[in-house]
Amino acid sequence: MFARISILLAMLVPLFASANEGVPPFTDNSLNGVWEGMVSDRQLVRMDIRPRGGSYLADVYSKDVIGLYRLTGRRVDGRGVFLRFERPNGGLFFPAVITLEGKGSATDNDTGDLRLTLHQLTGDKFSYPLHLRKGTKTHVPASFSKPAELAIPH
Repeated sequence: MFARISILLAMLVPLFASANEGVPPFTDNSLNGVWEGMVSDRQLVRMDIRPRGGSYLADVYSKDVIGLYRLTGRRVDGRGVFLRFERPNGGLFFPAVITLEGKGSATDNDTGDLRLTLHQLTGDKFSYPLHLRKGTKTHVPASFSKPAELAIPH
């Protein structure tokens, strides 16, 4: 009986070990790229993180209401990330400073997932969870809406 249990455990260990092998370690380089996520049905957040030059975050409520922030601080260690963004000019609706911190995984191409908390540090101070995926994927489901509407008989 002990031998059977030992053999069974020996067979299961590689299965659990390989489950973690597919998750790439989060690096400063894998943070580079475009990240998007829907906060609600009326709010999109997009980050363009570049290895050189300016990096930005756009907080979009409509085509006319966009908060634009420039990256002013960046720290990546293992699976954790901390980003600080500041608005280059004033505005009544958006805070002057926000930070993002959380964990995730990513590759150097368009594959990645970030689970963050967005903190508004000025104005109405509050925080909310933010889930961003690497790549420009939000336009795909949006493009399905009109064809779906037209396909449904009236």
